[in-house]
Amino acid sequence: MEHWDCANLAQIGLLYELNENGISATRADPDHFDAQAAITLFRAAQSILLLGLFKNSLHLILPYRTLQRVKHALLFR
Repeated sequence: MEHWDCANLAQIGLLYELNENGISATRADPDHFDAQAAITLFRAAQSILLLGLFKNSLHLILPYRTLQRVKHALLFR
């Protein structure tokens, strides 16, 4: 607040509506959480992150031309 103009608002800035026929209420099933799908998704994301780290490490170690040759060899077999 030391660096910006701030004020307390007299009005509520949020309007919240509960709809008994809405999708969240009609299709929500707390007992139907697919844990196996969540684990699979997490492992896939983890693999993608590890591949990205590996690729970035190669960029630090190998010369650019070598990386280009490897990339070309992998893509155009």
